[in-house]
Amino acid sequence: MYDYVLNEGKKIGKEEERERLKAIDDIGVNNYSELIENAKYVNPMSASELAINILKKQKEEKKLKSCKILKMKVKIISYHQLRMMEQHLVKKKKSGLWDLIL
Repeated sequence: MYDYVLNEGKKIGKEEERERLKAIDDIGVNNYSELIENAKYVNPMSASELAINILKKQKEEKKLKSCKILKMKVKIISYHQLRMMEQHLVKKKKSGLWDLIL
């Protein structure tokens, strides 16, 4: 009886693990291989947890890209124009974005 229960448990565990790995593969995202490898083998997680982590990573990347673009635009703008914009934003109390740049 013990062996039967043990073998059934192993069988169910293998099936669930195959389903978990297949669900991760079905996400179909190629450029996040580090996250995928981590989710599969290092820190096992479900496909839904991995999807959330990928979305968070994409959000981070988008934020970094936006900051880089803003910094490039700031370099193009002369110092005088930058100071005028900063003063205008301070008057409107919207200095949060400029805090990131400066």
